[in-house]
Amino acid sequence: MVKVKDSQNSEALTGALIKQSCLHPDCFPDELSLSVTELSEYMVCSQRFYYRYGMGLEEGIVSAGSARDKPRLRNERNRKALLSGLDKGNAVHFVLKHIRLQGDLEQKGREIDALLLRQGLSSAGKEIEDLKDNILSFFKNDVGRALMNNGKRAVLRELPFVMRLKNQHDSFKVLIQGAVDLIYQDTEGVWNIVDYKYSSGKEIDRERYKLQLMIYGLAVMKQVKSDSVQLIINVLENREVPLTQWHVTRDELEHFAERILVCAHGIAQMQTGVMFEREPVRAGDDCPHQDCIFRTLS
Repeated sequence: MVKVKDSQNSEALTGALIKQSCLHPDCFPDELSLSVTELSEYMVCSQRFYYRYGMGLEEGIVSAGSARDKPRLRNERNRKALLSGLDKGNAVHFVLKHIRLQGDLEQKGREIDALLLRQGLSSAGKEIEDLKDNILSFFKNDVGRALMNNGKRAVLRELPFVMRLKNQHDSFKVLIQGAVDLIYQDTEGVWNIVDYKYSSGKEIDRERYKLQLMIYGLAVMKQVKSDSVQLIINVLENREVPLTQWHVTRDELEHFAERILVCAHGIAQMQTGVMFEREPVRAGDDCPHQDCIFRTLS
């Protein structure tokens, strides 16, 4: 009987210690680590964040079983493309990271061929030719021309970063990790932060792109002495899509940092207790993102 009682006391003591420690699921974390994609996804729609990172659903899985999908005819026009959107995006980032900024367009065309070949993509075929033309068109827009004429001013490509933000009211901190496609200082001394996108995406994607750039802008602003930075979204697939660009001030980015902390706090609350506890479902008709496939689950 004594041994049983001692065992019960030991279990009670162990349970009490665990409940007071960070091992207990109800313990609110002091620090949360997030990627830029995760954070921007939550900032656009917390319900969408839950479906993607809580349930592990992807848009392709949801749309495949959706009754809204129209049947697709199998013919030459609808045959499967050689490259997915992700493949094209990865190829664009690889080429624009390694291509030399100096030189004329003819030289760049040859260099694009060589860099695509390093990615296992030969220059044969219309799809590859279109990809090459779209990359080459980058050097014909304002950003590309600025880089070609940038001289010895700072140019940083595919720059990884880690940014820590701390709540002033408690000990909660968020650690944000990401990589900025392009940072350069133009002839007027303005810091430009560029995010490449191969396609313009849906409306909900475009909203997320802007939030991602704001996060990049905040990270850069912490490292440079400037009152403002210029943010630029560069879509390459459709050359008729103009550059999306806007200036943000240091004050605006500091207010944005407060919004990030509120959202990070919300993600931590969602994860506390039951991992990714589901938030109240918003009615599909009330969702402002009409092109979000996850509306079918609401």
